Amino acid sequence: MLWGFKLEFKQSLRSKKLIGTLLIILFLYVPFLYFLKEEPGTYMSTREIMATMSNFVTGIAIFFVGMLAMIMGATAINSEVEKGTLRVAMSKPVSRLAYIGGKMLAHVTILFIALLVSVGVAIGGMALIGIDLTAGFVWDMVLLNVLLLIGITGLLFLGYLLSAFIKSPINALVLALVLFFIIWKIAPAVVEYEAFTHAASYKDYQGHVLQEYKTKYLFFDPSSQIEVMLSNMTERTCFAITKRIEPNGEERVLEKKEVPNCSGVWGSSGYPGVGQVSYTCSCQDVYAGVGHSLRFHLVNLVLMIGTIIAYAGFAIFRFLRMDLR
Repeated sequence: MLWGFKLEFKQSLRSKKLIGTLLIILFLYVPFLYFLKEEPGTYMSTREIMATMSNFVTGIAIFFVGMLAMIMGATAINSEVEKGTLRVAMSKPVSRLAYIGGKMLAHVTILFIALLVSVGVAIGGMALIGIDLTAGFVWDMVLLNVLLLIGITGLLFLGYLLSAFIKSPINALVLALVLFFIIWKIAPAVVEYEAFTHAASYKDYQGHVLQEYKTKYLFFDPSSQIEVMLSNMTERTCFAITKRIEPNGEERVLEKKEVPNCSGVWGSSGYPGVGQVSYTCSCQDVYAGVGHSLRFHLVNLVLMIGTIIAYAGFAIFRFLRMDLR
């Protein structure tokens, strides 16, 4: 496997795959950092910045980097068969399994290095424009890009699967592009429509119904799965507050305790007089982090990893039985 990894990694460096992937990801961060510069960190909360980051990851990052990964995979095997380089590689003392395993690992490593550099650039850029970077915030950025890497790896191995079954690189490339747009745009639109028609109300649609439909029917779409996994980055905290009006007109808090839930704010009608006690209850959404959200959606993470294993397994199985002529 190590021989196949070294061979593919060197070929990727010569063909500028790593540099191209790096440039695309870094270019995608430019508008994001520009947006943060226009909206200084003092006016944007951590929740707002991470919400922007999650939209970035599930939007243009998946589109551009995911499409690139799928194209890389769709031409990974058949192009070498067509050129005859695969037969030369197989003449070496290396098994087919070790070769294809090393090749896949090399492509995943390229994506990993590109995302690792992009995280560094994003953190450095945010620090330069004055955003307060805490350890928790940096960790959330790392987790966000790990999810992106898992999703992109699934698309890469789906491309490998196409490459193992379709001999013509051009045909595999065209089919990969068509399939990518179905996965990224058409299938989610259909599922969202079905979820909307079956939801009892718009509130249910925006809540659990849409998430359930995406989990059940879009398990193959990394963008939809990441959206679900990032849907609980905030935690609702509610407090019941008991106040009394002092003779000097000031309000004195007698008790403030956390309660499980609270519908809006309630209290006495009008302004209470001196000595009267008012009871209020209010809720607010507090940023809890990417890790907090992931704990509620481990099924979606398992689905993403499961599709990677399935795509890779079928691609390897097919490659082991391919006619390399």
